[in-house]
Amino acid sequence: MWRCSLQRQSRLLYCFCLVVLLGLLQSSKGYAQTAPAPAAKQKSAPPNVPAGTLPASKIEEALRMLLHTTSANPDQMATQTVLEIEGLVIDQTLTKIGHDFYSLFYAQWDVPASLGAYTVVVRERPNRGISALISIEANDDMIVEMPLLPNYEAMEEAVTYALGLTIAHLVTVHNVSQQLEKAADDPGTEVY
Repeated sequence: MWRCSLQRQSRLLYCFCLVVLLGLLQSSKGYAQTAPAPAAKQKSAPPNVPAGTLPASKIEEALRMLLHTTSANPDQMATQTVLEIEGLVIDQTLTKIGHDFYSLFYAQWDVPASLGAYTVVVRERPNRGISALISIEANDDMIVEMPLLPNYEAMEEAVTYALGLTIAHLVTVHNVSQQLEKAADDPGTEVY
């Protein structure tokens, strides 16, 4: 941590020095340039347009380009890709046993695409002896917490069990939320 703060401080000092040097170079005259630079040709504005404004044709062209880029037809909207992440499976394990469990869990992870957004966290806490305590949370709900031994066959069984519980929980939560949304949209089906 101390080393990291030194690296940040040295990076900041380096950036500050670089900015100061660039400022000095821009403000000083270049020694390699002995001849004066040729004067740039000045374009004169049309006589009827005041200085600092664009001609009407340029403004019209810019507006057309803006309208062309912002107007989207339904076909373009349908083909745009969604950049939102739909589901996350997060590894918060500490030991090799936990990492092996997570890799088996994630290798077999296959949920329906219609589930929407979800977050699954695989956590590990050290346990007595050579075992570990694995817990799985889905959308901040504790699904399962179980001890895990470094036995590969037992680990595969635990992964199968945990996957079944987790996917069933996610599907149930998704179905219930859809039913609640449907009931909220249809005002005649409320139960008083």
